[in-house]
Amino acid sequence: DAFVYHIFITICIFAGLSTAWNIVGGYAGQLSLGHAAFYGIGAYVGMMLVNAGVTPWLGMFAGGGVAAVVAVAISYPCFRLHGPFFALASIAFLEVFRVLALHFSDVTGGATGMMVPLETGWMWMIFQDRLPSLIIAFGLMLLTLLVAWGLRQHRWGFYLVATRERESAARSAGIGTVKMRLLAVAISAALTAMLGSQAAARGDPRVAVQLPPTAKAGDRCSAKLPSGKTIKFTAPPNAVPGMTIQVSERYWTPEEHRLFMEAVHRYGWKDVKSIAQHVGTRTPTQVRTHAQKLLLRQQKEQAGVMQANNNGRELPPLPAGVGGSADGAVLTMLAAGEEAEG
Repeated sequence: DAFVYHIFITICIFAGLSTAWNIVGGYAGQLSLGHAAFYGIGAYVGMMLVNAGVTPWLGMFAGGGVAAVVAVAISYPCFRLHGPFFALASIAFLEVFRVLALHFSDVTGGATGMMVPLETGWMWMIFQDRLPSLIIAFGLMLLTLLVAWGLRQHRWGFYLVATRERESAARSAGIGTVKMRLLAVAISAALTAMLGSQAAARGDPRVAVQLPPTAKAGDRCSAKLPSGKTIKFTAPPNAVPGMTIQVSERYWTPEEHRLFMEAVHRYGWKDVKSIAQHVGTRTPTQVRTHAQKLLLRQQKEQAGVMQANNNGRELPPLPAGVGGSADGAVLTMLAAGEEAEG
């Protein structure tokens, strides 16, 4: 089940992130409130390199290197002072990074984000199935745990603990306390950025389609995907006739709508597996989620409110035959996961 895979992928990523944070927050005793910025640096650097033709396997190390340099630049003046300056600087940098990412939309994609070419396979970390993504996330979690364990067993680990417990005593013993803290924050930021690169590479595969010559912003358009399916979508606000945009192949197509309703009336609403098999391109979980979206759309239209998704694109029109009290009732039951006779 795709949802189960998603849960375990999230567990692996968060376990790796918490372990990476513990290097600077636990071993070095420095409270970092802005580690999400390093996660974002890794994601952006990795995706920029993918658009330049560089595999994410190399991009994640490049992102880790950039994040380490940024972390050292921010931390050095703070570690030479006593007090909560590092915590304040980290959260300030996080907010500055967020504003810059939104402002320089030509580079980062702004609030919409960045898109990458559809190059599936292990080389590009983009898969139709979730299992390979789980394997990569699990591997990165193991790498983070191994680095943290190795650092703790090394003399550097003892230096960090000594610096955390009593800095003056550590300094009198000849330990470079500032140097050790910079080492900890650099390793922590690099590992966090590598996890960010992997998370950014993972997602719904997208394909490039060309807008019709007469398309304008907000127009409903259609295009034939490499898989042979025809998908409908809404032209973006900056649409120019003939421009190329990227869409997800996982959006429901009109043909899938038709097969969905045909299977519902043939097998009944309780037989979700048969509905998914009849559609042929969807899992039972996706079938139930689709019913929830149709029900929400129906309720919005009945209330006279235009329904749009988070990106501002209108949902595709309801398939023929959906509407009315009978279909509304069964959509409600399917969306809620209740058993009902067909």
